Amino acid sequence: MIDTVIFSKDRAAQCELLLRSIRDNAPYITNPTVLYKADNDWFDVGYMKVKEMHSEVNFVKETNFTNDVRTIISKFQSKFCMFLVDDSVFINNLDVATGLNILLESSVHCISLRLNPQVDYCYMLNSTWKNDYLLPHMYCGLPMYRWNWKQVESKSDWGYPSCIDSHIYHTGFINFIFNNDGVNTLKINNPNVMEIVLDNIKSIFKPEMICLEKTSILTIPNNKVQEICPNNRANGEIKNSIAHLNDLFLGGWKIDTSNIYGVETNSVHMEIPYIWEKR
Repeated sequence: MIDTVIFSKDRAAQCELLLRSIRDNAPYITNPTVLYKADNDWFDVGYMKVKEMHSEVNFVKETNFTNDVRTIISKFQSKFCMFLVDDSVFINNLDVATGLNILLESSVHCISLRLNPQVDYCYMLNSTWKNDYLLPHMYCGLPMYRWNWKQVESKSDWGYPSCIDSHIYHTGFINFIFNNDGVNTLKINNPNVMEIVLDNIKSIFKPEMICLEKTSILTIPNNKVQEICPNNRANGEIKNSIAHLNDLFLGGWKIDTSNIYGVETNSVHMEIPYIWEKR
C-alpha cells in the first residue's frame, strides 16, 4: 500500500520499536525496507537481532547512501511512499488508505502523519505558534485538514514540506528527485543531508499539505547519532546513550510501549523516558 524506507544508524533497539509500532498501528505499510549503518560490530549484532525479530522486513546494510536509496526506490511498486527514521514511533492506529488518492490532486504535495490541528509547539526551536491556515476537509469519508505551506512561517513544522520522518509522498515525485541530476543527489550521504537538499529545492514542490485529526507518528529525540543537525535539548545522559541502549537490547530487553502508544502531544517531537521489558 505504501512503500517505505527506514533510515537507522547504531540504534537497533529504537529501530525494533519502530518496526513493532508499524506492525501494531500501521497496517497500510507493507514490506518496509530498513537501510541501516553500524559503526562497529557490537551495533551490527544489534541489527542481527532485529532481523531475527522481524523476518518480514527487508534489511539493507548501507554501502553508498545515495546509490542505496536509489536502488530501493527503483523497486517501489506502490503509487505512494514515505521515509522514516529509527527514533520515530507510530503512536496511534490510523488507516490513511482511504485518503491516499488525494495525493494525485495537482495541488497536494504530501500527507503529514506527524501534524494535527493541536500541534502548536516546535521542540527544535523551542517556540510556540498556531497555524491559522488550516481548512477542514473530508476525503473519502476521512476527516483531513489542508493548508498552503508557502503561506506559513518557513521555520515552523507547518511550513516544512521536506520532512523525511512522517510525510507520505507520491512515488513519482520521489523518483524524479533521486533521478534528477539538478538536485545534486550525489552529495546526499546521509538522511539529514537528504532532508536539507529537499528543503533547498522546495520551490518546486506543490503548495498544499494534508494532515489528519490525530497524530500517527511521533519522533522521540532521546539521543542522536549525527552532528549535522543539532538536537541540543536531548540531555544525552548515559541512560539514553546509543551504546547503553544497545547493551540492554542485546541483554534480552526491548523498549516498552505502555507510555508511548496513545500519548497526547502538541509537538511533532517529544522526549519520553524509555521503559524496558523482557523480550
